Amino acid sequence: MDILKNRDRLVLWIFCVIFFVYQYGLETSIPNVLNEEFRRHYSVGPREWGDMVSVFFGTYTAMQIPVGILIDKAINPKIIALSAFFCMFCGTMLLVLSRNKTVGFLAQAIMGLGGSVSFVLLLKLSIAYFQREKATLVSGIATACGCCGPILIGTTLAYFSRQHAWENAVICVGSFGFLSFLVLAFVVDGKKTSFAVAAAEKGVTSQYIIASLGEIFSNRKAYQQFILAGIFSMMLLGAENAFCCAWGIPFLQLFYGINKLEATSAINAVFVGFAIGCPLAAWVSVKINSYKKAMIIGSAITFCLMTAIIFHKTNFLILTVLSFLFGLFGSCQFLAFPCAISSAPKNLEATVSGLVNTFTMLGGTLLIPIVGHMADHSSSTSILEDPYTAGDYQRGFIVVLASLLISFAASCFIDDISPRESKTNPNPNPNP
Repeated sequence: MDILKNRDRLVLWIFCVIFFVYQYGLETSIPNVLNEEFRRHYSVGPREWGDMVSVFFGTYTAMQIPVGILIDKAINPKIIALSAFFCMFCGTMLLVLSRNKTVGFLAQAIMGLGGSVSFVLLLKLSIAYFQREKATLVSGIATACGCCGPILIGTTLAYFSRQHAWENAVICVGSFGFLSFLVLAFVVDGKKTSFAVAAAEKGVTSQYIIASLGEIFSNRKAYQQFILAGIFSMMLLGAENAFCCAWGIPFLQLFYGINKLEATSAINAVFVGFAIGCPLAAWVSVKINSYKKAMIIGSAITFCLMTAIIFHKTNFLILTVLSFLFGLFGSCQFLAFPCAISSAPKNLEATVSGLVNTFTMLGGTLLIPIVGHMADHSSSTSILEDPYTAGDYQRGFIVVLASLLISFAASCFIDDISPRESKTNPNPNPNP
């Protein structure tokens, strides 16, 4: 069935894209654009703030496989989308309205719970609602749309932070989740959006979970592909998250001597590059008939660009160009998902996506607090004025460069699977 002829499926897919934009915008803007504001809000330094932010990524990571199994088992995707919007709204409100550190950690966990479904659900819907030969490109376009979130939300919050009204701005942005929840609840018929799954396959049981994981790991060659794709994605996106979602803006302000709005613009250039690069990477991989080659080239160039940004001080124009190229070539991280899914059974596509995304988000979970700990040379837990230097952040970014090197190494060992109709998956997903 053509998705354009099924209004409810089309609207649900669009809302999932909107949620990805919304979630990704909050995920990146709150810890990075409002880094200093929230550290003052909770009276913490980089070390404790990094730990708090890592709770979001940790929860997001822990939920990937459970979420993938729930989606594959035909739990109504509308219900999952509604739950995601509501969790992001509640978590955002708690984070900005409370100054209690324990509540702050809880708020990050709730936001991570809601955000955990965004990419896996969107990827599953793209595969289920579109023809397989279009799914990679559609997924790339959807991922590119997600990069608009940091640009729109990040710029908005950076502007309002200069006007001393950042709390109200966060509340307004967070409330968008509740409005979307209400609209989605009434405009989409959940009965028309469910996946076609046999009755015998419905219901999530412990036996099914064990059987699903057993099926994934029963094929040694396939699970090695999943693991390597996950490591590649984890190390590459983890490096990007540490820089773009937490520590990039304060570092750029100190090292390049620019204000917050300019630093935010430079980070936004990364997301613009990533947005253009995702569908471009999908297109290039199809043209050269290789995921592996695109991943090797992209990760190698990304390492060189990150090194230049961190250690070679230049003017704002060149910094913006380097940031854009960093996002453009770093977008090859997206290819880890179709590369892994090409080796997955049809009924476990979302589960495999969740498995790979578990690795992926583990990168940010680990690297963000590690950079914060390495940058923090003070035992003080309060922060009235930022006492940290560009050198402190550079010390932490050494871990980021090491992560990019590991991603390059992993890409060299991945099997070179064709982006065209995969021979490793004998049961390609038919067009619904």
